[in-house]
Amino acid sequence: MGRYAGGGIKRKLSDIAIIDIKAIDQIKNAISILPGTEGASAYQVAVDNGYTGTESEWLLSLLGTKGADGTNGNDGHTPVKGIDYFDGAPGTPGSAGTNGYTPIKGVDYFDGVKGDKGDQGDPGSDANVILHESTYNHVNYNTAYSHSQVVHAPSAAQKNSDIIQSEIEAKLTGVISTHSHSGGADPFIAKLVLSADKPTGANVTPVTLGLSFNYEANSKYVIDIYAIVAPTAATTGFGFMIDVSSVVTYVATFVSHQLAITGTLSGAASIGDLAVTSSGVSSGMVSTASQFVYGGGLLVTGANTGTATFYFRSETTAVTTCKMGSVIRVMKI
Repeated sequence: MGRYAGGGIKRKLSDIAIIDIKAIDQIKNAISILPGTEGASAYQVAVDNGYTGTESEWLLSLLGTKGADGTNGNDGHTPVKGIDYFDGAPGTPGSAGTNGYTPIKGVDYFDGVKGDKGDQGDPGSDANVILHESTYNHVNYNTAYSHSQVVHAPSAAQKNSDIIQSEIEAKLTGVISTHSHSGGADPFIAKLVLSADKPTGANVTPVTLGLSFNYEANSKYVIDIYAIVAPTAATTGFGFMIDVSSVVTYVATFVSHQLAITGTLSGAASIGDLAVTSSGVSSGMVSTASQFVYGGGLLVTGANTGTATFYFRSETTAVTTCKMGSVIRVMKI
């Protein structure tokens, strides 16, 4: 064992290597025997440094901002017929179809039943016949024959246009028990239809429906009312009434409708002319939707003619509407 020029002790390289390997093994053993303390997570480190959010929120905070959009790519290549693609070859022709079935008489079809013999045709025209050595035109002969077969009125008969009403009434005496008509005349002298909605004001003042008819003296009229009414509040009722332009013997109306889904009914009566009427009103309806209303009336006139006009009013100061399409019919008895 010698020394280096600097005075150090010389050792063999193999001795040094053996010592170093042993030292390394001792270090490894020491590391495996004494494990280190587990380090904190990155999130815990952030909390220790003042972060107050949840771990999920912290993970989201690590996301960077959205990058800028990339530039558009180049347009794709448009294929060219004859270079990039080609028409296919024609397909093989299909085989011929089977011939259709030929129907057989007596199996697939039959002759129809022979029809009845037709009527004899009209006589020919412009035919000349010889009778007793004289020539007569057949057309004139046929016209004369047809005329002879028609019933003619006597020469003293009166024309229909000259017959007057009193002559007919003089003949119509007694009871006619065998005469009948296929249909009668329309019994209604007026069919009145409301062409637009007619709302009342927010009060109890009657408003005109714009529907009226003329009445004659000493007559009786029966009135049918088929109306549609929609209140703004289900608790609001209404009433119908008639205004007459002259003194009459009697005038009144009455209407009824459903008050509740359970079947309770409500109604209103108006007795007398609008100016002096006792205008009754119903006490509410099922809902604010349009409701069907049915009613009627009676007008008995005296010595005066005039015009009867129909009016409509609300029960309270809430608006109520008589709807378009409501119908009133009047029949003279």
